[in-house]
Amino acid sequence: MTHHLSTSPQVMGTLSLLGFTLGAASLASGARWPGLLLWALGLFALGWLGRIAAQRRRFAAQLQEACRVLGEPQFHRPYSEGAGEALDKIAAALAARHGKLVREREERSRLERTLQAALAAVPDPCFVVNADGRVERHNPAARAAFELNPEQSIGRPLIESVRSHLIAEALADSLRNGSAKSLAVSLRMARGPVHYEVRIEPIAAGPNEISPGAIVLLRDVTRLRYLERVRKEFVANLAHELRTPITSVKGFVETLLDTELSEEARARFLDILKREADRLHALVNDLLDLSLLESETTPPRREPVDIPSLVANVFAMLEPQARSRRITFHFDAPSDLPAVPAHPGMLEQALVNLVDNAVKYSPEGEQVTVEARRVGGEHVEIAVVDRGPGIPSEHLGRLFERFYRVDKARSKSLGGTGLGLAIVRHVVSRHGGSVRAESRLGKGSRFIITLPLIPDDEAHVPDWND
Repeated sequence: MTHHLSTSPQVMGTLSLLGFTLGAASLASGARWPGLLLWALGLFALGWLGRIAAQRRRFAAQLQEACRVLGEPQFHRPYSEGAGEALDKIAAALAARHGKLVREREERSRLERTLQAALAAVPDPCFVVNADGRVERHNPAARAAFELNPEQSIGRPLIESVRSHLIAEALADSLRNGSAKSLAVSLRMARGPVHYEVRIEPIAAGPNEISPGAIVLLRDVTRLRYLERVRKEFVANLAHELRTPITSVKGFVETLLDTELSEEARARFLDILKREADRLHALVNDLLDLSLLESETTPPRREPVDIPSLVANVFAMLEPQARSRRITFHFDAPSDLPAVPAHPGMLEQALVNLVDNAVKYSPEGEQVTVEARRVGGEHVEIAVVDRGPGIPSEHLGRLFERFYRVDKARSKSLGGTGLGLAIVRHVVSRHGGSVRAESRLGKGSRFIITLPLIPDDEAHVPDWND
């Protein structure tokens, strides 16, 4: 049928011409009726030819509309019986092309969603730039780190978002040579200096083609550098803390073994050895306590702790040290102070460390006070107050670091390990609370623990460097 319709214009055109020609000849020869019939045949063929032409015009309009919406959901394959085989083949080719475009569009959409998910999953700032080094997209981490407005940053050179000439030069070289680049940069941000390890990876190009762009990833290593510094300081401090008593023990043992000593000298040396052994024992115990606090990730077991009773136990434990220096204890709290949900042993350990420090640093004959009160309706504050020499303000922010000492010579002479306040901080953090220090030179110090009355089972567990 299609083939027949495709040849019908030629056939009808021939019939029309033949009918008019023969009809005219018949009429001229006097054959009226045969001539009229031939004329009628010519007119019929001419009308049929017009009908086919109209069908083809309509089909051509359908083809034009199909080309306009090719690949769109509203596409429909043009079809008409009178279109002819050639036009029908064009319609079939358009339909096949439409199917291919739809599949390609779906694949591009899938890849776009995959890329967006991958960028969003990257925790560090990441940029996609084109061959000119202009930003095509960036991830949420980049927008947060560099405070970017997508409308202003997209399509702009990368250096306008990340203000680093080192990165801009490395990116230009990478795009020009098609080679990956790695570099370390330090950027001044609103929150302070930030150290980045930058990786520039050009997008693969075809043979003899320039890379169409690159991925620029900035890995924030500020905290890693801080952790590495803290780790080195911790190892160095620990080695130093251990070396002093070990050297002392070794020297006195050698003296006892190699030298004839009086009983009085021998007793004095043995007393020194005992003090150094006690110092090592205290240091190891504090290290173990700190390690246990850091390694535990589950919230501590809590029960209602009566603060006045707990403080009374702490005072009783430290009474010998206080009496030897004629220091008195005082506790001040309202009668309706609520019990605190806490691990009794851990909270007692924190208070012992704070009160023991207050006794050590208070002048003889002074008073150490523990105050407790409810604040904000949902917290209890416990403050340990001494009347010692005070702490310079520049040291207050680092007091709770391991082995940090304001006066190293005096701390060692008083027998401290340098870990007590770090233990306090970890105990309080495990309970979802906080600890801070306030001090004025010559006026004494206050160490204040704040604990929640409503336990938080997802309380922050500090990292080992906290």
